[in-house]
Amino acid sequence: MEIDAAADPANLAAITSETVEAVVEAIMDPVRRRRMVESNYHLARQHFSFEAATPLLASLIR
Repeated sequence: MEIDAAADPANLAAITSETVEAVVEAIMDPVRRRRMVESNYHLARQHFSFEAATPLLASLIR
């Protein structure tokens, strides 16, 4: 299925009932939800924490 971005800028056509069902299942399963939260927290710290940004910022100042 091809989606016309101009006709659907929010890309709502891509949100199917299967997508909604998968999201609800992920939210309602506490073990799966915890794993997802911990994974996302790790990724955020790895890429967006002060420690991750310091070398980049230091190189811009030099």
